[in-house]
This record gives sequence, structure tokens and C-alpha cells, in this order.
Amino acid sequence: MKKINECTEDYKKWLIDKINNILTYSAHDKLISMNSRLILDLHIDSLEMLELITAVEQCTEKSINDDILLKWYQVKDILDYIVKIKCN
Repeated sequence: MKKINECTEDYKKWLIDKINNILTYSAHDKLISMNSRLILDLHIDSLEMLELITAVEQCTEKSINDDILLKWYQVKDILDYIVKIKCN
């Protein structure tokens, strides 16, 4: 099993790439950081959020309930969720 830091970096890259792909057709021209706010900074709309949720569910092989989604404010919140499942 990979070390936690390597695992975290792998999923960090995956998540940023996934968000960039989702936002390809938006007027998105901002750098994505772990502190980027999904709605306020990246302007992710409901369909883009659904696409992101689906990607994370496929990645983690787990359904995401509403309690978890309500905690997703920044990109790092999603990364923390993925790392908790995949790297521990």
C-alpha cells in the first residue's frame, strides 16, 4: 500500500484534473487550489456538481450521502473525503 502522502498527492492530482475537465465548457480560467471554494470561486453549478459527485463515487466505490455533501465547501473537503476512504 502507498504511503499516505503519496496516496494523497495522487488523489489531489486526480481531483484537480477532474474539476478542470468538468469546468472545460464553463468560462473557467482560474487556478484550482485546495482552498478554492466550489461555488464562490469555481462557480460550479448543479450539473457540474452532480458530475463531480458521480466521479468521486466511482473513484471511492461508495455512495455519497447528503450529510457528506453538505460538508463539501472547498476542494480540500472533497480530497479529505477521498483520502479517508482510499488511503487509510
